[in-house]
Amino acid sequence: MISAAKKKALMDASSAILLAKAGLSALACELYHIIMPPSVFSEITDSDKPGAAEFRLFAGQGSIEVCNQRPDDRAQQPTSDAKPSFGAGEADLLGLYRAGAGDFLILDDGAAARYCLMEEIPFINALLFPRVLEDSRFTPKETWRIQQEIIRHGRYAEDVIDFARRCSAEELIFFLP
Repeated sequence: MISAAKKKALMDASSAILLAKAGLSALACELYHIIMPPSVFSEITDSDKPGAAEFRLFAGQGSIEVCNQRPDDRAQQPTSDAKPSFGAGEADLLGLYRAGAGDFLILDDGAAARYCLMEEIPFINALLFPRVLEDSRFTPKETWRIQQEIIRHGRYAEDVIDFARRCSAEELIFFLP
């Protein structure tokens, strides 16, 4: 069951699939209160995508919350002049964040990540997840191995990979469970 003390992480489909491929989805559900809008949950479970059965099980056990809350139009409006262009899952995820449903996002969509940077919305990607847990769960060597696995399955630009390797522990403190 979900603990009230856990940080609330709103997760997109790409991150969920990458974490499943790296064998980290159960750990993410253990450490965070994972929330997904129905559009994201459907995307990862209505097919034979990696982790689909696992995610259905997590939702059935209450380890993942499928949030049916529909944020009002005001909550979805960006604070900048940005004209975001991303999928329905990311739009719903950001709407839930604006409505106060989560503390931060775990997302791997490039357009949504750029939007979060502009809007100062806290987020990490799947590649940063093992770095957040470095020293508490993983040694630097294990982190590197896990990141290589995520890179193998993901589509990361070199600057994103470089940041994931060089970012400081202080930059990730907010995301600690």
